[in-house]
Formats: sequence, structure tokens, C-alpha cells
Amino acid sequence: MHSGPDQPRRRRFDRVRRWRDRIRARPATLRVYRLVVGALGLLVVALGLVLVPFPGPGWLVVIAGLALLGTEFESARRLTRFTQRQVRAWTHWVGRQPIPVRILVGMAALAATVIVAIGALALTELPDWVPNPVSKWLGAGAVRYDQAVRTGTGTAGQAPGD
Repeated sequence: MHSGPDQPRRRRFDRVRRWRDRIRARPATLRVYRLVVGALGLLVVALGLVLVPFPGPGWLVVIAGLALLGTEFESARRLTRFTQRQVRAWTHWVGRQPIPVRILVGMAALAATVIVAIGALALTELPDWVPNPVSKWLGAGAVRYDQAVRTGTGTAGQAPGD
């Protein structure tokens, strides 16, 4: 038996492995377990894909969802490994480029983020914290949240149920 700082971690993994072995020993429980893992994994992947265009960990959430799916589904495990290899290759490629190329890549990512954010604000009700000049610049289609609540209108000035 090993001793040292890894011992509690090893016991925890052994406990999880025994729990999963008990689940796999019962076919009906295994089907329900795989259904729940599949649903949660797909939900996390979908959330990550929604977050991809925005600043933050969109791709990290997608990879986490694939890893969750990969705990029960071999195809998801292969897709997770492929995705990790592609992200690693992209990161190394960008890291090997001269500074002007890195700056250009960063500016392109920032521009894409700004375009998505402006599009999202133009298509939805604007929160109260968006300054009035911005809402005027986005045009008549943008409805401020406080105006929509006060007048009972929805997105783009439509009444609920229209």
C-alpha cells in the first residue's frame, strides 16, 4: 500500500470506481445513469457553445461537457481528445507567431466579441445600465428593459403574445 500525499486522493478515486462498478452491475440502473450523464453532458456542451462568442470560458465549458459525456460514451471521449489536441495545436501555433500576428489574432478575437455583443444587445431588451447614447446608436429595434417593463412590451416593442 502506498502512503503519502496521494493517499486520500487514491481512496476517493477507489470509492468512485466501486460506486460506478455497482451501477454497471445493474442494467436498469446503468441505463438511467447513462441517460442522466448524457443529458447533463449535452446541457453543458450546449451552454458552452452559447458562451463561445462571448468573453470567458466558452470552449472550456464545451470541453468540460465533452469530458463529462466521455465518462460514459467512447465517441465523446475520442471527440474530447481531438478537441484538446486542436486547442493545444492552435495555442502552440499562436505562441510561435511573431508579435504582430499575435496582436492581429487578439484584435480579431476582440472584434468578433464586440460584434456578437452589439448584435445581442440589438436583438434583445437592453439592460438599464446601457447608456442612452448606446441605445440610440443601436436603433429603434432595441428596447430598454425598464421601458419594456413599464409599457408591458416585449423585444422590439411587441406586446407579449404577439
